[in-house]
This record gives sequence, C-alpha cells and structure tokens, in this order.
Amino acid sequence: MVIEDDAIIGADLELCAADLGFKEVLAARDEAGAVAVAESSHPNLIICDLRLGPEGSGVRAANAILRQGPAAIVFVTGLLPGNELVVDKAGVVTLGKPCDVIGLKRAINRAVTRPAGSRVQVEIS
Repeated sequence: MVIEDDAIIGADLELCAADLGFKEVLAARDEAGAVAVAESSHPNLIICDLRLGPEGSGVRAANAILRQGPAAIVFVTGLLPGNELVVDKAGVVTLGKPCDVIGLKRAINRAVTRPAGSRVQVEIS
C-alpha cells in the first residue's frame, strides 16, 4: 500500500512497487483514506509519506493501521536527501525522496526485518 498525498510521487512509488514484483498495490492520498483502505485490504507492506498535507500525519496513519494487524513500513520524506536511508534505534525505516526502485528495495528489505506490529514513533521537525 502506498500512502502519499502528492499524486505524481504516489504514482511513481506505486510503479516502483510494481517493478519490485508486488502484485496488488493499493493507494491512498490522505490519513483517513489510508486507514479506510487498510481496514478492507490488510496490507503487509506500507510505503508512507511522513507528512500528508497540512494536517495529515503518516505516523498516525501507520499506527492506526498497525492496530489492525502487522505490516512492514517504509516512510518516505522530502526531509532527507534523495535515496538516503535512515534506520533508527527502533528499526523504523525512512527513505529520502525522490527515491528509485533500488533505494526502495533496500528500504523494504530493512523494514521487513523490524518486529511485526510494533508501533512507530517518529518526530517530524
């Protein structure tokens, strides 16, 4: 599942996920939409923008989705240089935008090793 408020970046992330072999890539453009889509689809991987518009939070969306069941999560953000990969002490994976298929694959590989279902705590500055 791709959660990205910018339609062009979202479409690019969806294509990257498809290029990596994901068969069904669902999309949401805001926090509420993401939670609603996840309720009916139960995604096992979430690629999520940290900031979802002026009021939306990818962290809140991710935590709401994790309450529904386990999923690997990769956060993407323009706050880091493109393709920079950061893994914090808790194992939260964040990738800088713009990213490409290789960077996304690397981030996904790191995210799937994180304990399933554990809440994420990310500070957005």
